[in-house]
Amino acid sequence: MNELFPVEEVLSPRLQWLKDNCISVIDNGSYFEPGAECPETGATIHRYCAHPYPAGTKLFDERVTGWGDTEYEAIVAVAKKLSLRLWNEPPTPAKA
Repeated sequence: MNELFPVEEVLSPRLQWLKDNCISVIDNGSYFEPGAECPETGATIHRYCAHPYPAGTKLFDERVTGWGDTEYEAIVAVAKKLSLRLWNEPPTPAKA
């Protein structure tokens, strides 16, 4: 592509947060019927799941996987499980 000015790619704050924390979001809608019961665990299948991708544990380990009906819900769920501050949350004030 012929560009007038070379521009460096800039990720959105959400995408940068996902990259920095090595979080992957998967749309389960093409694999499973959202709302159905998982045949292995009996848990309700949600549309999206988010998990750390260089995990030292098995993929979709409940301890480090967040589930939700939207991408945002899945990301919030995994952030809570991993005690991560989201990209749009203010930093915690330092104690004096």
